[in-house]
Amino acid sequence: MKHLQGHILLVEDDDLTSELLEKYLHSHNLSVTVLPDGERLISTMQHQKVDAVILDIVLPGKSGLEWLEWLRIHYPQIPVLLCSRHVTAEDRVIGLSKGAVDYIVKPFHPKEVLLRLHNVLAKPTVTLPRVGIFQLDAQRAILIPYNGSSEHQNTNLTLHEVLLLQLFFAHVGDLVTRDQIAECLHGSGHDPTKRSLDMLINRLRKKLGDSGEASRYLHTVWGKGYRFTP
Repeated sequence: MKHLQGHILLVEDDDLTSELLEKYLHSHNLSVTVLPDGERLISTMQHQKVDAVILDIVLPGKSGLEWLEWLRIHYPQIPVLLCSRHVTAEDRVIGLSKGAVDYIVKPFHPKEVLLRLHNVLAKPTVTLPRVGIFQLDAQRAILIPYNGSSEHQNTNLTLHEVLLLQLFFAHVGDLVTRDQIAECLHGSGHDPTKRSLDMLINRLRKKLGDSGEASRYLHTVWGKGYRFTP
C-alpha cells in the first residue's frame, strides 16, 4: 500500500472510537480533525482543507444522512465514508444513493478504515460535473470550457452561483423549489425577494450561454421553482 497523505475529518460522537481511530490514522501520517457532532461541520469545511470525511450516521441533532446530503451539495468532490453499528442492506443502499462512497460497519479494526481510505484517496480525480460546453470547478469557483475549447475562456462564478449550481447538480431532473434555493443560499427562515432570485438565475443563465428564449439547462417551473437538465 502506497504512503498516504491527507486530512481526514472524523465526525463521531463516541469518544473511545474517535480516539482509537485518530491515533491509528495519525500513526500512518494522516492528519485528523475530530468533531463530536455535525454542528461544527460547516465552519470546519469552510476553514480547513479536507480530503475525506468519515461520518457516523447516529449523531446528536441532525443525523449523519442529513449531513451527507449537505456535503454532497456543497462539497461534491470530497468523498464521504459512512459508519454505523447496525447496518442493513437497505441502509447501505440509502447511504450510497445519497452519495456516500463506502460504508464502514462498527465494530471495525482501524486498519480496515485505513485501507478503505486508501482506496478512496488513491482514486483518480473526480470528473467535474458538466453542463453544456462547461465543467464546474466548485473549488476554484469557475466554469471551464469542456475539452479545452478555444472558443470560450474560463468564467468566474460568485459564491451564490456556485452554491446554486451545486444544488441543481444534486437534483438533476427534479423540481428544485424556490424555498430549497433560499435555504441553500441563506439558511432556513430566509425569504429572498422574487426579483433577487430571478436576477441570480438570469446571471447564471448568461454565463452558461443559456439566456435565449428557450432555456436548454435551467427550466422555469412557473410558480414553483426550476428544473435542471445539463
